Amino acid sequence: MRRKFSFPVTKIVTLWFISFLLCHCASKKAEDTQNSWKQVEKIKAQIQPPTFPDRSFPITDFGAEAGGEVKSTEAFARAI
Repeated sequence: MRRKFSFPVTKIVTLWFISFLLCHCASKKAEDTQNSWKQVEKIKAQIQPPTFPDRSFPITDFGAEAGGEVKSTEAFARAI
């Protein structure tokens, strides 16, 4: 009578394959991370700081009252 070894062999091959994939993915991710860090200076050189025009908008032009005694919610809504 011949003994069947298919289940243990299948299990061993499956475990080996999973461990191989895990190791390969981990090393690939480490390589990708190192390559990403090499691009940091190039990316930083492309970043332009924002510029904002020198303007002011007095909220009283939109109906708010000075002094803080009256709610100015509608004036803020109109200003926005």
